[in-house]
Amino acid sequence: MVWLRRSRRWLSRKSRTTIRVKPAPGSLLSLCQNEYVRVVSEDLRLAGVLETVLYYASDQQDEMERFYENVLGLESLGLGRWSLAFRLGQGVVLLFDRERSSTQDEPPPHGASGSIHAAFLAAPGEYDAWKERLADRDVTLIDEIAWDSGVRSCYFNDPAGNLLEIAERDLWTG
Repeated sequence: MVWLRRSRRWLSRKSRTTIRVKPAPGSLLSLCQNEYVRVVSEDLRLAGVLETVLYYASDQQDEMERFYENVLGLESLGLGRWSLAFRLGQGVVLLFDRERSSTQDEPPPHGASGSIHAAFLAAPGEYDAWKERLADRDVTLIDEIAWDSGVRSCYFNDPAGNLLEIAERDLWTG
């Protein structure tokens, strides 16, 4: 694994060998505030997040389906094996039955216990309307944060207790 330091040197964690590099314009090096950043080679890039998975208990399926359709307004892609699927932009939000997904044969078993977190991005100018929509549908806001960048985000739970967030705009800009 390779790590990049602020001093514009590459360090191999195994060998601790230092190699000087010249960053490309707009690269992570010029945007990063952190001391170390994992860098992906330029010839191989991921295009985006295809799926985000949240979990629920078996008896919560109907309530979860209503929440993601009626409160968050996501387009339902239907019911799969032990899961609900919703289109969000170019990706998909999957809701999996926690018990069944942790014991399935294919794809490999996975799951989580406790609250999972997912953050959604409000369309430009619609952040306050989202807070109103949540209130109109009796969803209690747990917290609202005004980040150092000036961006606001609010937090709330879905029926399974997953912690959801809606951000006013990108929280991760340079």
